[in-house]
Amino acid sequence: MSCRLPATLLVLAGLMWVFLSSTASASCAGLPGQSSAVFANAPVVFVGTVVSTSNGDREATVKVESIWRGPDLLTYVRVVGTPEPAAQATSVDRTYKAGSRYLFVPTNSSSPFQDNNCTATQLYTAALAAQAPADARVPQPGGDPGPPLATNLLLWLGVGALLVVAGAGVVVWRWRVRRTL
Repeated sequence: MSCRLPATLLVLAGLMWVFLSSTASASCAGLPGQSSAVFANAPVVFVGTVVSTSNGDREATVKVESIWRGPDLLTYVRVVGTPEPAAQATSVDRTYKAGSRYLFVPTNSSSPFQDNNCTATQLYTAALAAQAPADARVPQPGGDPGPPLATNLLLWLGVGALLVVAGAGVVVWRWRVRRTL
């Protein structure tokens, strides 16, 4: 019984160390705020809907709807939510959900935009909509929306149909050749 108490205390101390060290080693200096003061210091702020994602949902093609701050933007932009796009996940990676609308507050002012979990980027809400500046503007036409799903699907269906027709042609041709021999 006396051997179990030190072992239990050692395990508890180890668990507390792991728990406390993981919360104390936050990757961001502070939590992103939702006030307009945070947005006023950003190089660009815009509202957009994620059209598609890649790289484990850490990179997004975004359809810009409203520009709150910064330079004019094209309708479609890229946002990269990781400092290491070619590497495995990092502690500050931000992921995006296709179809979701966000208020983007990246660290740079041109596409591809750099973003991470330490920025004030967040899901767009009614409370944020109330903070929209009076001089918000729409994007310029352009950008790369990426290939639509329907186009990819039709392309592969067309290729598949051609392969089936070609295969059937070869079968019929071989059958006729064998029949004449």
